[in-house]
Amino acid sequence: WYQRRVRVEDGSLKRLGEKVEIIEKETIQHKDKVAALRQQEVEEEAARKEEERRAYEEVMRAQEAEYERHLQNMLKQEEERNKQYLDKLKKEERQRDIKRKLAMF
Repeated sequence: WYQRRVRVEDGSLKRLGEKVEIIEKETIQHKDKVAALRQQEVEEEAARKEEERRAYEEVMRAQEAEYERHLQNMLKQEEERNKQYLDKLKKEERQRDIKRKLAMF
């Protein structure tokens, strides 16, 4: 009776030990999965931040280009106004020269 009970308890302990090993293996696998998921989250967050940075830089480049076009247009308008003013001054100067020449006669 005692030997049978010892064998049964030994068998129970053996099965219990096997269950503990299985649980330990599953725990390790679970920890590995959690670590892999965390790493994936970190990588996805880094990729998202990189995409946001690229999008921001693209927007900034577009704004800079728009501002540059605006400045070029303003410069062209200013050059046109200066040209028109110079043409007007030249025309007035010619008219004064003509009047001076006519006044001499």
